[in-house]
Amino acid sequence: MSQVFGNQPLPGTRSMSSTPIPQTPPSIAGTRAVRDAVAGTLAGIFARTAVAPVDRVKLILQVRGSIVPCCGTCQPSKVLQSRKAWNVFWAIIREEGFTSLWRGSVPIVLIQAGTSALNFMFMEQYKLLAASSIAHLSERYPAMREEGGRSQRFVSSFLSGGLAGATT
Repeated sequence: MSQVFGNQPLPGTRSMSSTPIPQTPPSIAGTRAVRDAVAGTLAGIFARTAVAPVDRVKLILQVRGSIVPCCGTCQPSKVLQSRKAWNVFWAIIREEGFTSLWRGSVPIVLIQAGTSALNFMFMEQYKLLAASSIAHLSERYPAMREEGGRSQRFVSSFLSGGLAGATT
């Protein structure tokens, strides 16, 4: 068994692999983690903000049967009368205004921003771990060694994405 420090084996030991293990200095790793967290936060905010109107229409379509008018003489809103999503969308804009499509979405946006930030950070860490593990596996299994390392990158991305999603 060999002991490796950085990319070089320690004196008096032999290297297990000809492929160097990717190492990231702590200062660069910290900056990368912050960059990934900011990118994940912005991606989560953007994604949830873009999808919020569709979620609002979906929610109204799901609960419209359980909403009872206040009294027998009240007319139900046109939002609740329509059965088509497109008609509900336009009825919301007419009756409540354009910005009401995002009503109630702030807590969901905040939750998604935090989850996405953690997901992006964990994915990079898992990708580094997976790359070193796959480098050792490719020594045992020659089929994993190909020009450009496409299969190694695919397996590394697949594993790191799955583990990051499972972690968050």
